[in-house]
Amino acid sequence: MLKVILKEDVPGQGKKGDVLNVSEGFFRNFLLPKGKAVLANEIELKKLAEEKKKNQLAEDERNKKYKETKKKIEETQIEIKGKTSGKKKLFGSLTPKDIVAALSEKKIKILAKQVKFKTPIKELGEHEVEILLGKDLKANLKVRVTN
Repeated sequence: MLKVILKEDVPGQGKKGDVLNVSEGFFRNFLLPKGKAVLANEIELKKLAEEKKKNQLAEDERNKKYKETKKKIEETQIEIKGKTSGKKKLFGSLTPKDIVAALSEKKIKILAKQVKFKTPIKELGEHEVEILLGKDLKANLKVRVTN
């Protein structure tokens, strides 16, 4: 058995960065020729540790920015003017692009795919929209739809 470090995900074996024990034949005939793994020597293990540390620092920085953005979003209330048929009903419904545009006016940058409606917004009034920021980080945005 050889100790190897996976350079990319290998189905049935492990994920990128995993240290595994594999047979010599599997390593020599499959993993090595396809560049999917390297032998786990001291140099490669040190590189792996440095890469994991660098990735963790980047993840921490990203989470910090997400938390700042969450705070800004939850302190903000946006107002969107909608076209109505005279009553409370809108023509159509709000889209994620409407939310992104309204937030960008407030200097908050998000992507349309981060906007999740609990229910479609088709009426005037106050509504709550969920903004997905990170793995387990969500912000609730108050949206006021007016005529």
